[in-house]
Amino acid sequence: MEGFFQTACFIMLAVNLFCGATVAVYYLVKKESRFFNFAGVVWLLAMFCNMALTLGTQKSGVLCFLTMFCPVLLTMMNGMLSSNTERPTMSRVLQVGAVLYYVYGAFYSYYLWNDQRFAPAENTKTGWVGLILYLVFYLFVMLVFLAYSTREVYISELTMTSVFSFLSFGTMALPVWAWSASIGLIRRFMGNGFVVPAAVIGMVMLITVAMGMTPFLALPNALKNADKAFRRVYPSTEEDEQNATAGKKAVNISVPKMVFGGTETGNVVTKDVKWMDFTFAKEGKDPETFELDYDMYKAAGEEGPTPVLVRIHGSGGRKGTRNNALMSQTIASAGYTVFDLNYGNERRKPTNDELTENICIFLDYLYENREKLQIDTDQIFLSGMSRGGKMALKATICWANNSSHDLYHKITIRGCISCWGFMNDVFRRTGSERIVSEEELTAQLPDMLFIDTTNDGSVQGGLMMEGFLHSLGVKAANIELRYAMHSADIYYYGLWGQMTVMYLLRFMKDRVAASKQKEN
Repeated sequence: MEGFFQTACFIMLAVNLFCGATVAVYYLVKKESRFFNFAGVVWLLAMFCNMALTLGTQKSGVLCFLTMFCPVLLTMMNGMLSSNTERPTMSRVLQVGAVLYYVYGAFYSYYLWNDQRFAPAENTKTGWVGLILYLVFYLFVMLVFLAYSTREVYISELTMTSVFSFLSFGTMALPVWAWSASIGLIRRFMGNGFVVPAAVIGMVMLITVAMGMTPFLALPNALKNADKAFRRVYPSTEEDEQNATAGKKAVNISVPKMVFGGTETGNVVTKDVKWMDFTFAKEGKDPETFELDYDMYKAAGEEGPTPVLVRIHGSGGRKGTRNNALMSQTIASAGYTVFDLNYGNERRKPTNDELTENICIFLDYLYENREKLQIDTDQIFLSGMSRGGKMALKATICWANNSSHDLYHKITIRGCISCWGFMNDVFRRTGSERIVSEEELTAQLPDMLFIDTTNDGSVQGGLMMEGFLHSLGVKAANIELRYAMHSADIYYYGLWGQMTVMYLLRFMKDRVAASKQKEN
C-alpha cells in the first residue's frame, strides 16, 4: 500500500507541474483550443486528487489544511468573479492564485513522496472535541442546504432533477466544497480509529459530488440537443459547414473559464449615459421622476456603423449588475454595439405596457442618434432575461405592428432573443401583467430565439410560443439549458452562462450574414 501511495504522489507531482505551466500559458495567450479544454479537465481532476492525497497521511496538519482550502477558495472566487463585475482585479488575482496553487500542489506531492527528507512532522490525531465540532458543522451545512433545496423545489414546482442544479449552480464551487469538507471529516474519523463512519461519509461524499457534477457530465449531450434544435429552424450556413469540416464547433464551451474564469478584452465601455427622464405615477402617490441611462459597449478600435444589441434586464436587476457587463463585453468584442439599458424598472414596478413604451422611445433615440453613436439601425437585436425577455418580445411586436413612433419605417429589428422569459399563461395574463395576445402576433415579426431552462418552475412557455409563431410562418427556435434554473447565466463563466452567450452570438451572426446576403 505504501508503494502505491508513493507512486500516486510522484504522478501528482508531474500533473501539478503540468497544470501550473498550462494555466500560466493559457492566461498569457488568452486563446481557446481543444488542448486547453483538455488541460482544463486535468486542472479540475488535479484539485480533487490533491485533496484525496491527504487521506494517505495524518502528518502535517497545516499543509493538509492548505491542500483542502485552496481549491475551495479558487472555485468560490471564480463564482464571485462570474457574478460580480465590480471587482475587475479579481480575475488577475484568481489567475495568479491558480498558478501558485499548482506550484504548491507540486511541492505537497513531493513532500509526501519524499517525506523522509523533511523534518519529522507531528501526527495530528483529532481529539473528541474537534471531531464533534467538525461533524456538527458538516451536518448543519448539509441539512440547511438540503432544506433550502427541498423548499425551492416544492414552492417553485420544480422537478426533482433540480437537486442537480442546486448542487452545482453552474459552477465548480459546491462539488469542490463537498469533496473538501467530506475528506476533512473522513480524516478526522480515521485519525480516531472510526473506520465505518469514515466509509459512510465517503459514500455520501461520492454521491453528493456525482450529483453536483451531473450538469457538467451531461454537457456534451446537452450541446448536441441544443444544436439540433437550432439547426432544425436555422439550417447551417456555408461558414458552419467549413468550420465543421475543420473540426470547429458552432458553440464551444471553454472548460478553463469554467474552472478559473477569464478576462474579457478588446472592448471599450461608455457608462451611465442619460437618455430620458421617466415620470412614474401610481394611484394615491405623488409622481416620481427617474433618470434612465445606459452603458454602451463597443469593440476597441471599431470604426463605422456596427450591428446593435439592446439588452433588457429582468425585474430583479438593472444595467451593469451581476454578469451583465461580462456578457456585454464579450458581445461587443465580436463586433457589435451593445446597449445595457435601464428602462424604468428601478424602485417601482411600472406596467408591462409602460416599460415597453420606454423601450420603443429608446429605439427611436437610437435612430435619431445613429450617426453620433456609429450604429447600424437596420441591424438591431433585442434580448432580455426573465421579465426582460417578455419586454423584448413586446417591443418587437410594437415594431412589427408599427404601433409606436413609426419605428417600422425607421429601424429594422433582425431578431429577438428571450431567455427564460415566458410563462405557460403568457396569453392569458391581463391588466398590468398583460404580456401579449394572439391578435398582436403577426407574420411581420423577425426571427426569434428562445432559451429555456429545464428546471425552472416559473418559466416553461418557450415551446408554446415557438409553436404559435411557426403557425404564423415566423421562424423561432427553442433551445434548452439542461438542468438549469431561472437566471441560469448568473455565473457568466459557468456552463449555462457560456451556452447563453454563445447561442446569442451565433443567432445574431447568422441573421446579419443572411440580411447582407439578401442585399447583395
